[in-house]
Amino acid sequence: MSTRAAIGIQKSNFQVLGAYIHYDGYPEYTLHHLSKFYSVPINAESIVNLGGIKLLEPRIEKVVQISPGRPILFNTLKDFIEHFKAFYCEHFYLYTPLNKWKEVK
Repeated sequence: MSTRAAIGIQKSNFQVLGAYIHYDGYPEYTLHHLSKFYSVPINAESIVNLGGIKLLEPRIEKVVQISPGRPILFNTLKDFIEHFKAFYCEHFYLYTPLNKWKEVK
């Protein structure tokens, strides 16, 4: 089985730009990779802008994109979480204005 997750970037107006991850969404893997390889704003934006991916990889060139193929803009963090819960996401990660990834619930 896959552990699905969602990643998002918190915008200055508290909107969230979100994307889907199908495999290995548990924190020991995904949060570790996000923090280690996607902690710079341009890298965080690049991975979220893919919209949907199979598995988070250390190098963005190795990431396989899946549909929807573009990120979704949500008005609130709650909307982001509720939307991806419908896709059976178990973990939700947010890139904050402090340039840090964290798990949110």
